[in-house]
Amino acid sequence: TGRATGEDENDGKTITTTEGQTNYVEIYNSASIQVVSISGNPVVVSTGQEITVIMVVTNSGEGIADGVEPGTMYILNNGSGGANIISGPDPTSASINAHGYQEFTWVYSAASAGTIWFSNNASGYDDTRGNTIYAEGAWSNTINIQTEASLIAGIEGIPEKVSIGQMITVYVTVTNTGEAGAEGVRPITPSAGSNVVALTGPDPNEAVIGGGGIQVFTYTYSANGAGVISLTTLVEGYDVNSKVTKTASGTSNSITIEEPAQLTSYINAEPSIVKEKEDIITVYMTVTNVGEAEAINVVPSLTGTGGP
Repeated sequence: TGRATGEDENDGKTITTTEGQTNYVEIYNSASIQVVSISGNPVVVSTGQEITVIMVVTNSGEGIADGVEPGTMYILNNGSGGANIISGPDPTSASINAHGYQEFTWVYSAASAGTIWFSNNASGYDDTRGNTIYAEGAWSNTINIQTEASLIAGIEGIPEKVSIGQMITVYVTVTNTGEAGAEGVRPITPSAGSNVVALTGPDPNEAVIGGGGIQVFTYTYSANGAGVISLTTLVEGYDVNSKVTKTASGTSNSITIEEPAQLTSYINAEPSIVKEKEDIITVYMTVTNVGEAEAINVVPSLTGTGGP
């Protein structure tokens, strides 16, 4: 309500209007929404691993925000990296009371290596007036996607030819061709049947192999039976990010195990009757190796005994 006063220009008397009243103005409690955070976890993942993205929307106004829903989730990268959606948003929409908040959740699968981040906004309706209200977009933290750990196993036995009872050194070389580290990597003791017996190993017992790294595990064996063998093994480990089990198998070079060299000799002297101090005696020694392994540097040795 209100009135106006003034003075008459001629006689100077005060003049006053009658009291007036405006139309009614409705004052309502309005809603005001904001995207206060977008977070992606874990911040370091391997390809194939799940990423959970949570967007928090608040209502800082005094009214209720109805039908609040996220916009389109954008995935950006620094030149490489990507993710595929599995589910979300959950919920698809919600009402947010005055000074309240709502979390919206998505789940993605890391698809390709690189650095990515997420961006989104939100919209809804003011409960009192029904007009559309908007929340400006926000950015998430960055997420580093690594190619998953991948193991390759190689085995070498040295020497390649041994005799029964001889020692064989076996090297299991494990390579991680992924970017993510592999933890708890350990070979299962290589086997080759009853021809060999494991004595020591593995050394080390287990290892963490970083992306692109190599670890050598050492075993010693005793040759137990003749034959041609190859050792086989299975290597196990875990992706340091996803904890998914990673395995690799390998087969060694061929190793020949032989019966040890074993010499026998036969000695013959001719003629069997000779004249003292005149005739020449020729002695023949025949040496035979009845083993499988080659006998090298064989040297004969003779002694004479007897008398008239």
